[in-house]
Amino acid sequence: MLVIGFGSTLHGDDGVGPQIAETVGHWRMPHVTALAVTQLTPDLAERVSHAHDVYFVDAALPSVYKSGAPFHLEPVDAQDLARAPADGHLCDPRTVLTLSRTLYDAAPRARLLSVPGRNFELGEGLTPQCRHDMAHVLAFLHERALGATA
Repeated sequence: MLVIGFGSTLHGDDGVGPQIAETVGHWRMPHVTALAVTQLTPDLAERVSHAHDVYFVDAALPSVYKSGAPFHLEPVDAQDLARAPADGHLCDPRTVLTLSRTLYDAAPRARLLSVPGRNFELGEGLTPQCRHDMAHVLAFLHERALGATA
């Protein structure tokens, strides 16, 4: 299992992805790896190619997911490389997964785990609600990690 948390820790709740990845990394569980990054880049495809399950973790505006749940989980599918963004510096989860499939012939099961963020202004630290939602995400990932090590 690979957890990739991405976002800027200098923009409030946008840093929830990297903070989740750092916490998962401290669990030191076999078969579980975590990466905290500012942005998704093409070089992550190689790391993704070695995983069976990948969770991309990022902050999202709460209006995107109106359920009121502490996080939203959706599958990520590889796309046709011809339709992938051409920018070599910024990627989305689909692009990373597509590169993994194209370059390494590996397409693990991937999901985007979005955590509602409320404050994206310049500044460090998460809002209390985002910290609360982060605890739910960590419990969910811990349960999945236990399954990955079984």
